[in-house]
Amino acid sequence: MDQQKIYFSYSHDDASEFAYRLYYDLKRADANLWNNQFNTRAGEMLERALKKVVTKEFGHLIFIGSDKSFQSNSFLDEVYSALEEKIKVTPVIISSSNIPDRISKLQPIDFTKDYNQGLIRLLKVLKLQIPPDLSIPPFKIEENHLKSNNKKNIEPPASIKMESPKVFISYSWDSPEHKEWVRNLANKLLAKGVDIILDQYELRAGRNFIHFMENSVTKADKVIVVFTPNYKLKAEGKKSGVGYEYSILNTELYQNIASNEKYIPILKEGNFNDSIPTFIQQLIALDFSNTINHDESFDDLLYAIYNKSRFEKPAIGENPFNKSVNYFTESQKDDGLIQIKQQGTTELKKADRYFDIKAYQKAFGIYMKYSDDLDDIQCTRMGWMYEEGKGVIKDCTEATIWYIKAAKKGNKYAPYFVGFMYYFGKGVDQDYKEAFKWFIKTVKNESDLPKELIGSVMYFIGNMYRFGNGISKDKDKAIRWYEKAAEKGNADAMVAIGNIYENGIGIDKNIKEAIKWYKKASEMRNADAKDSLKRLGVEP
Repeated sequence: MDQQKIYFSYSHDDASEFAYRLYYDLKRADANLWNNQFNTRAGEMLERALKKVVTKEFGHLIFIGSDKSFQSNSFLDEVYSALEEKIKVTPVIISSSNIPDRISKLQPIDFTKDYNQGLIRLLKVLKLQIPPDLSIPPFKIEENHLKSNNKKNIEPPASIKMESPKVFISYSWDSPEHKEWVRNLANKLLAKGVDIILDQYELRAGRNFIHFMENSVTKADKVIVVFTPNYKLKAEGKKSGVGYEYSILNTELYQNIASNEKYIPILKEGNFNDSIPTFIQQLIALDFSNTINHDESFDDLLYAIYNKSRFEKPAIGENPFNKSVNYFTESQKDDGLIQIKQQGTTELKKADRYFDIKAYQKAFGIYMKYSDDLDDIQCTRMGWMYEEGKGVIKDCTEATIWYIKAAKKGNKYAPYFVGFMYYFGKGVDQDYKEAFKWFIKTVKNESDLPKELIGSVMYFIGNMYRFGNGISKDKDKAIRWYEKAAEKGNADAMVAIGNIYENGIGIDKNIKEAIKWYKKASEMRNADAKDSLKRLGVEP
């Protein structure tokens, strides 16, 4: 059976070096690739060559999506033509600030953070074998590399560099002195090889600060949050840029609270209760409020950024009582069950340590070996590793299975994760009825979970009652759930209530009430709320 031919497309303006690398790796995996840059014969018109994309000669189009390629009409025409001809299209994303809506729905493969994980996902989509020597670190290719005229014999890049960790600093503009302190901290980190993202370096007149914050939090490997009493006041009150930044980081933290290593809280002023929001207090924070211990705290910050421990744990020695103490009966010794149980407990503790230092592949191997003995948190970690493709090839179906196991073992967060998978159809068939069941279980644990997470769940339940997804339509119940979500600070629920009043959905039309709810959401910097207010002629 002939292997399916794949057309490989990219913009030559800004992606050619990445394209050569990816083309080479796909060739190593025996992909049957074609690209006009590599395969067009001398004298053949480029337009004629590109027409091959929309013929039955090719069954699959892979294209590299970048900021410049998404601005190229000819490039997008090529992609859209393939879609109209029912050709399978797989986007490979290397920069993601302006992805067109039509392309974002094609389940793009993200290469922006981890090349290896992106390549593994792409090979899985193409049903190709993963090369056995795939073990290179993250890299960026030097400019002018592979600018040879001989394009037939593609070679891998000669220079591969370790990336500096990208770190975004979130803080409140309390005073000129505080801004200067933050800038000095950033300068010290830059001197230690940390690629800092700071508004004072990058924001100029005319820049979109909301886009800057969203993009910075998304692309950062780590986020330092500098807490002061004023920061907490603005964060919990959803005020100014701090309130918007805090809502972004909260959303991501809910998904990864058990394994957070991205967000590093530091205390600059006040005490932990006065300066740090309640939800964040469960994370270990670094104390910079005491100038005497500043150097030690700065060293701890560097260890956290580089995922290193200040002290290396020595190897575990031999138990001196193994040979002399007889704790078990002869029958227990014969079958060895207790010894095996003890060994499993020790190994699982080792796996927990591997997970904590991001050695996910080692953690996954041990968790899988002792899968019958995992506790609720370890099951949740297995689900997360499968969902995110950490230490194992991404598999959202397996992720859902492990989240369900965690829920059955009593994990309070797991019902939310399961409901989320069913609500959006991640790894399972989209099933609103099943999602509803798990969301209701989540709400029953309301007192043990962050109010923002509960607010999101209540908003989803409101949607299901409003649109009849998985349950019978009930506008009254929809409004009640939206109001509950709004009480938890969920801006999307506020917009939904405003929309119901504006359009008279199940209730009398009330523009004044709609504006009230839109304004509440707008104060939390909700873009839909601002658009709705403008539509009604009201200044946001």
